[in-house]
Amino acid sequence: MPKCLGSVVFLLFLLVPVVYAQDALEEARRLFLSGQYVQSIEATGRVIKAHPDDVRLAAEANYLVGANYLNLFDFLTAKKNFLTVVGKYKSSAYYEDAYLGLGDVEFLQENFDQALKVYEEFLATRPSKKRLATLYFRLAEVHLKLGNLEKSKGYVQRLQSEFPDSFEARDAKR
Repeated sequence: MPKCLGSVVFLLFLLVPVVYAQDALEEARRLFLSGQYVQSIEATGRVIKAHPDDVRLAAEANYLVGANYLNLFDFLTAKKNFLTVVGKYKSSAYYEDAYLGLGDVEFLQENFDQALKVYEEFLATRPSKKRLATLYFRLAEVHLKLGNLEKSKGYVQRLQSEFPDSFEARDAKR
């Protein structure tokens, strides 16, 4: 075999597992979006098992597993997966979504004081503009649940001032 061809075969050998992992994650995303949460969890589990040292894949897979369990109302397992992303993958594209997920777990369990604590901790990390509208909305919501009407109104005003065209600003008007 020519040396050049041997290099190509070796590169393909290295790329096949990554392509498989991407395909498996794409399938997991599709299953999640179609409401097939258990099957999505199984698909992400295969990715994590096959690529335990791939930080990017692990971060996305753990976030997706958390989101699946959140939809299945298995809050403890969802929280565990979100904590994994927040604790181990701070530079991940899924870090901010996982942090919001942690607050959402508490909110959905009606642990409003704990949800407020998580959302405020996330706010202190200076989240991206991409997530700030959602965070303002959630802070307004949790303050409303706690009876802190002025604080809730304050977050709604910030939301409408900084993100007037956002879905959250339109929803907050209700």
